[in-house]
Amino acid sequence: VTAVETESTVYDVLACDVLKQADRSEWLKWRTAAPAVGASEVHALFGITGDKRFTHSQFSLWERRTVPALTEADAEGEVEEANFGNLMETPILTRWQAKNPGVTVVPWIQTEICIARDFPGFCTPDAIGYDDDGPLPSEVKAWDEAAAWLWADGIPDRVLVQVQQQMRVTGIHRAAVVVMFGNKIHRLET
Repeated sequence: VTAVETESTVYDVLACDVLKQADRSEWLKWRTAAPAVGASEVHALFGITGDKRFTHSQFSLWERRTVPALTEADAEGEVEEANFGNLMETPILTRWQAKNPGVTVVPWIQTEICIARDFPGFCTPDAIGYDDDGPLPSEVKAWDEAAAWLWADGIPDRVLVQVQQQMRVTGIHRAAVVVMFGNKIHRLET
């Protein structure tokens, strides 16, 4: 599959509009002012808690959306963790694809935003994977081995609603969560 074929295939399977931003700064600016809730924030609407570094309450989500000055100060502590996670996505996806020859992974361009056409939601999947059953938005997580117990019963609710939002926005009815604990990679599908 050539890069051009892959790119057109990615966009052809989506049931959403794709907004392309010039760079990460523009993406963050749009995301902060968006009249919609992103996949990584949707857990707050349901009152689902989790990792304190990235968990927002219903109030803090409202606050981040209505008082942009707080967003920058609030996000400073998240930046280093998020940057590490973003840096790990490519090696994790590469290793996942190498261990699963039937899977083709197309990393998502992180300045492109999928915007739902029929409800106020958006997402930025980490990748779109393809296997024999078709496309699946793919979310990548890098977790410390000490936190693996949070996944003992499957995908944690906070991550599950994030992936469900990605599925709803893209119109694709299944997804993969690729998670790395220490140096071990696991794929969970929903």
